[in-house]
Amino acid sequence: MFTVQRQEQTHNFAASEWTLLMQAPMQAVAAVALADKTDPLSLLRTAQATIQILSEEQVRQKPWNHLIGCLMDSMNAADEKLGVKGKELLMRKQFIILGQLHTLNNTANGHDIAIETCKQIALILSVKVSPLEMEEFRNWLLMITIRILKTAKKSSVFEITNLRINERERLALQRLNALFNTND
Repeated sequence: MFTVQRQEQTHNFAASEWTLLMQAPMQAVAAVALADKTDPLSLLRTAQATIQILSEEQVRQKPWNHLIGCLMDSMNAADEKLGVKGKELLMRKQFIILGQLHTLNNTANGHDIAIETCKQIALILSVKVSPLEMEEFRNWLLMITIRILKTAKKSSVFEITNLRINERERLALQRLNALFNTND
């Protein structure tokens, strides 16, 4: 059981819920990136950008809120268990993501799995946190997902890229937004 405190509120998450919550950023990126048919090089760039941006988030001095701060602390603890640091840690995490992608039948399958995982995460949060915390989590999740996509697009070998979110990605972002929206 994981206990997350925010001001006077305390939220208890089962270990399985917290493990699922720790997957939220990667699953959100997968849901959007795999919504568009992607080539292997795009997937590699997206994996690299995901690890880079999440690593930056994990060391952020002032997280968006206490829940996200606790989530980043847990991700840092998981990284420490890998027993490596620096570039080796980043490489290992990229290989983990690529290994997970390798098990998929196709990109549509990966997109569907990621969306389903995000639905489960949204359901857990809708029961465990306040609407304001849910909104803050949604905004953070969408912000880092967009940042990752744009970073992956910037890292083209020839630097000739379109940094705009395409239509399929935009629809996937709207779907994620709706999953975590407390106003519905």
